[in-house]
Amino acid sequence: MSGRCTRGNLDDVLPAAARDYTLETYDQTVRIRMPVYTVSKVTDAESRPVLYERLLLPFSDFGEKVFRIIAFLETISPAGAFERQKLMTDPQTASGFAVKAVLQPSSGVKQARLARPARS
Repeated sequence: MSGRCTRGNLDDVLPAAARDYTLETYDQTVRIRMPVYTVSKVTDAESRPVLYERLLLPFSDFGEKVFRIIAFLETISPAGAFERQKLMTDPQTASGFAVKAVLQPSSGVKQARLARPARS
């Protein structure tokens, strides 16, 4: 999967091997209204190890309903060069995440909340 995905459904573009657990992570991001970070360990066509990292950032209406998720995707291999094509289509991908974390503010950090605009 590459490029920009807008005005479409993720379940239409995600590879079958990664679809269920990927969609569950998007659902979790909407439900808890907090960023979620994941790492999947996969191998490329040459059997080189690749880490597929994803950071999901929810955007909401004043902390209420999430209306958009921005996804940052990064692939990196400790082996150096790797083949990007079809990384997430292999059945090995169905094993899920090596890391999954909800990014929460620490107790010492104040959360900034925007005030709802006054109605005229």
